[in-house]
Amino acid sequence: MKEIQFHTHSVEMPNLGWQKPKIKRFYKPDWKSGHKKLGANVIMPDGQWIDAIDAIPLEVQNQYCETMHCWIWNSISIVVDMIFVQFGVIKNYSERFSGVMGGATPNGGSPQSGCETIRKDGLLPQEYLPWTPDLNTFWKFSSPRPMLSALIQKALNWKRQYEFKHAWVVYPSLFGRSKVAGGGNMQETMKQALTRSPLGVAVYAWLTDSNGLCYTSPGNFNHWTKIVGYVDGQYWIVKDSYTNCWRKLRWDYYFLYVKEYEINKSAIAQEDAEYIKLNFNAKIVKGDEQPAIYWIYGGQKRVFPSGEELANIANAYWNGDKSFITVSQDALDLIEDGEPMRLEKIKNIVPFNDMTIENNHS
Repeated sequence: MKEIQFHTHSVEMPNLGWQKPKIKRFYKPDWKSGHKKLGANVIMPDGQWIDAIDAIPLEVQNQYCETMHCWIWNSISIVVDMIFVQFGVIKNYSERFSGVMGGATPNGGSPQSGCETIRKDGLLPQEYLPWTPDLNTFWKFSSPRPMLSALIQKALNWKRQYEFKHAWVVYPSLFGRSKVAGGGNMQETMKQALTRSPLGVAVYAWLTDSNGLCYTSPGNFNHWTKIVGYVDGQYWIVKDSYTNCWRKLRWDYYFLYVKEYEINKSAIAQEDAEYIKLNFNAKIVKGDEQPAIYWIYGGQKRVFPSGEELANIANAYWNGDKSFITVSQDALDLIEDGEPMRLEKIKNIVPFNDMTIENNHS
C-alpha cells in the first residue's frame, strides 16, 4: 500500500450536503436489504482500494463553489472506482446531472436518493454537462432545471452498459442504534464488504483527536464520503471529495450509515455485444488470419470499438440505423482516417473485390 499523506488537523466544518436518508424497514427490495442479497463478487480480496484508485483524476467537491453535493458525488466516485478496477477504463460522470435528477437542494440531499438516481436514471458522461468556472453558485451549478430530455436519454444509455445496485451494511435500528446487515461484528462485516466495493459512509467532518484520528458522537453527521481501506484494529482510511484528501477514522468510529455498491455489465450490454460480434465481422482477406476490424459509421472510417462501447452502437442499430458495415484492414489501409467512405469506392479498390467487405444490413 502506498504511503499516504493524511490530514490530521481537527476542523469542524458546516454541513456539506448530508441529509438523513429514509430507511424502509418492512419492505426491502434486494438493492436495499443488505449485502447478502446483492450477489456482489469479491473484487479486492484484501479490501484495500488505495493503490488502485489513487491515480483516477476527479475534481474536488468545492472546486468553484460549495455544491452541497457530497451525497451524490462520493457515490459517483465509487462507481468510477469500481468500473476502473473491474473493467480497466477511467470514466468521468456529470455530478450536475445526477444532482438535479436526485433532487439536489441548497441544503444537500440524501445518499439513498443519490444511489437511487444512479440506479434508475443512469449516469451522464461529464463532457455533456461539465462543471466550468462560471458555474460559481449552487443554482448555476445545479442546472438546467428541469433537466433536458436529450441529456436524460443519453444518461439512460449508461444503463444499457452497466447494472448498478446498492445496499446498507450498517443502518439505524428502530431505536436509532447501529444495526449490522446480516448481524455479526460491525468491523468484520465492513472489512468483508470492502472486498466487494469501497464503502459510502456518513461522518462528521472533521473532529480529530490528538492521534490524528477522526471521531463523532452518536447521530452527529454532516458529510457523506467513502472508506477505501483500513489498518486492522487501528483505523479506517477515507478518501474524501474535499481537496481529494485522506483521513483516518477511529477503529471504533460511531458508524450509523454505511453502504456498499455493485457494478456489473448489464445483460443488455452483453446481449448487444454478442449480437454485434456475430453480425458485424470482417472476412479474412488475402490469407490474413486475423485482419484488424474497422467499422464505417456516419460515412467515416473508425477503429472498431471496445466491448464497453458496443452497447451504444447496438442502441443506434435498434433505433433504425442500418449503416454499419465492417471492412478488413488491408482494404482500409488504402484510405485515410476520416475520409468519406462509399461502399462502391471500397468495392472497386484493386486488387480487392467484394470478398473484402461483409455488409450484413444493406
